[in-house]
Amino acid sequence: MYAGLGIALIPLGTLRSARVLTRVFGEDRTVVFIDGSLDLDTVPDVRDRLLRVSPGPGVPLLLDLSGVTFCDAIGLGLLVAAERRARIRGGAVFLVAPSPAVVEALRTAGLSRLIPVLPATIGAAGPAAGDISGSELGEAA
Repeated sequence: MYAGLGIALIPLGTLRSARVLTRVFGEDRTVVFIDGSLDLDTVPDVRDRLLRVSPGPGVPLLLDLSGVTFCDAIGLGLLVAAERRARIRGGAVFLVAPSPAVVEALRTAGLSRLIPVLPATIGAAGPAAGDISGSELGEAA
């Protein structure tokens, strides 16, 4: 997805059925790409890797979920926990281009408005942290 933009993703490791990659954009933003399943088997490993990616206060954490093929309640819990942790630390979490599986899980659980959603272009080459505004936020519904 980001290859055409000249952005390299740095692998943090392969999980059983999910993969996590990250890219830090200076002090502007941190993008984490997650693909595969977010479920009981993979969430503990994904959570461990997300805890290692700790952007500073005010630096948004963008979770690119375009490659997620399945997301259950445990996966949703991970997203909510990441959002709360970031908010407590003075940051924010944004979901970038969530896959239909994530959109449906968020909608079914009534969480589609809890975590802001951004279009794919914002995650990779879009505005800096200070430029992310409410008008650029999408809705997962």
